[in-house]
Amino acid sequence: EVGSKNFFTSLFTGISKENDDPNLPQCKIQAMTWVIRKNEDGSVKWRQTPLHAAVNFNAPMKLLSKLLRIHPDAVRLRDDRGNLPLHLAFRNGLQEEKIALLAELFPDGVNAKNNRGK
Repeated sequence: EVGSKNFFTSLFTGISKENDDPNLPQCKIQAMTWVIRKNEDGSVKWRQTPLHAAVNFNAPMKLLSKLLRIHPDAVRLRDDRGNLPLHLAFRNGLQEEKIALLAELFPDGVNAKNNRGK
């Protein structure tokens, strides 16, 4: 877990800048790291994995595939709002190819509900 304000990992930074550079670090530790932004009172404002970020930023397919190769279980992890990467893919209108990849790796995610029951 790292705080987003001061400790962006190079992987997270690459994702947020829509970087599809194949030389991004292939570090499982970074791919497994939760990035968290906290409110002034210390409560969690948001929390996500690099895969969640990649989906939120509509990262290139090459980068999504790389993240899933490095950390395939990330497709089953929920952010602070209970969203799976698949929820975010639908919400953000990602291309069918990207949604299909996430659904193929975690078919049960199609019927999973987030904290809002969606």
